[in-house]
Amino acid sequence: MGSQRLYCFGAFVLDPAAQSLRRAGQVVPIGSRAFDLLFALARRAGDLASRAELMAEAWPGQIVDESNLATQIAALRRTLGDGEAGARFIVTVPGRGYRFAAPVDVRLRDERARAAPPQNLPSLPGAFVGRAAERAALAKRLSGRRLVTVTGPGGVGKTRLAIEAAGDIRAAYPDGVWFAAPLGEGDPDPALALCRALGVAASDAGPVEAAVRRMRPLRALVLIDGGETVLASAAMLAAALGRHCPEVRVLATSRERLLVEGEAVFPLAPLPVEGAGETSESEAAQLFVQRAREALGRFAPDPADMALVQAICRRLDGLPLAIELAARRLTELTLASLESALAQTFGVLEPDPEARRGLRAALERSLAALTEPEYRVLMHMLPFPDGCTLASLGPEDVFDGVAGLVEKSLVLADRSGSVTRYVVPETIRQVLRLTAGAGARRQDAPVP
Repeated sequence: MGSQRLYCFGAFVLDPAAQSLRRAGQVVPIGSRAFDLLFALARRAGDLASRAELMAEAWPGQIVDESNLATQIAALRRTLGDGEAGARFIVTVPGRGYRFAAPVDVRLRDERARAAPPQNLPSLPGAFVGRAAERAALAKRLSGRRLVTVTGPGGVGKTRLAIEAAGDIRAAYPDGVWFAAPLGEGDPDPALALCRALGVAASDAGPVEAAVRRMRPLRALVLIDGGETVLASAAMLAAALGRHCPEVRVLATSRERLLVEGEAVFPLAPLPVEGAGETSESEAAQLFVQRAREALGRFAPDPADMALVQAICRRLDGLPLAIELAARRLTELTLASLESALAQTFGVLEPDPEARRGLRAALERSLAALTEPEYRVLMHMLPFPDGCTLASLGPEDVFDGVAGLVEKSLVLADRSGSVTRYVVPETIRQVLRLTAGAGARRQDAPVP
C-alpha cells in the first residue's frame, strides 16, 4: 500500500512500506491499527475521512463498535502530541468522522538513498536575488561553528539569507532543519516554537528542557529567527542546545549578538548600490527590477529607467526591504515620480501609517533597542550628512556608542581615507524624522 511513497508532516515521516513512523529521525512506537488509521488520514489530508471509511481501513471485513475507533484515535493523538505546544493533527468533524489538519508532503521513495531530511523552513515569496558571496560564506561558517548569529538592522534581509543558507546545507543534517521563530506577542518563546515544530510537548520544567531532550541525540540545524525580540529566551535556548546537543548547530538572526559562549557573529550589510563594472547593474538594482517584474508582470527598463532605479537604490542605502517596498509602488507611481517622492519622504513606501511589519516598523525596532548612550551619540551625528570623525563628536567617551552603532549597522564606517568617517544612512535619518513627526521620539535628545 503506497510502498513508493513517504508521508511527511511536522517532525514526522510515515513510511507505509516499512510500517514505521519516525519523529525527528527517531522511531515512534505505534500499534498496527493506529498506524492504519494514521495512514488513512494522511492520505486524505485536508479531506473528511468518514468513520465508516476509517473502520474499514483498520478493521477490514470485521464488525466492530465505533467506540473502538474513538479509542484508537485518542491513542493516536497522544502518540502525535496532538494539542500539545500548539500541535494540531487530527480534527473531529462531529457526527461525520475525522480530518487530518496538518499539511502533508508526499515524497517518492528512492530505494538508493535516504529520504530528504525533514524541515519546516518557511517558503518566502519572490526570487532570491544577489547575496551569492554572503550565502556561501554563511554556509561555510556554519560548518565550523556551533552557533552563528546573523546581525544587522531591521530590513537588511537577515531572515531571508539565513533561510536560503540553511536550505543549501540541509543535506548535512539528516535529522532536519528546524525553524524556530517567536510565536507572537502573546507567546514569544523560540523554545516553544521549536517544540511545536518537533511535535513534542513542553515538559513541566519548560520548553527549553523539552527541546533539548528531543534534540540531544540528533544531528540537526536549528534556525532561531528574530532573536532580538526575545533576546534572553533566544540566548537561553542557543546556550542549552550548545551545552547538551553535540551534533546540533544553531543559526540565529538578530539585530544584535546573543552573547552566548562560542557565538560567531556574521554581520550583514545592505546590498551594494554600485555595480562591479561600469555597465553592470548593482545587486540593489537587480533586486528592484526583479520585484518590479513580480509586481507588474512585465518591467523592461531602458538605460534612462535604470539610472532612476540606481538613484532610488542609492537613496534607500541598498536596504532590501526598502527596495522591495519601493518596487511595489510602481503599481501606482512612475519611476520618476517615485524617485521624486523619495527625495521628500520615505512615507511613500508605506501609505498605511499603521503598518507594523514594514520598513519603518523594522527600523524603529532597531532604534528602540539602542542603549541610551548609543541613542545620544546617534542624535549628535545627524547634523553631519557627509559623516563625521570621532574628534568632531567631542568627548572621548563617545567611542563605545559609535562602536555599538556600527556593530548594529545603524552607522556606516567609511575607512577609505586617512581618518575613519562615520555616516548615518539616509534610511535611518528618514525614520527618525518620521518618528519625531509622530511625537514618538525619546525625550532625552531632540531630532535636529
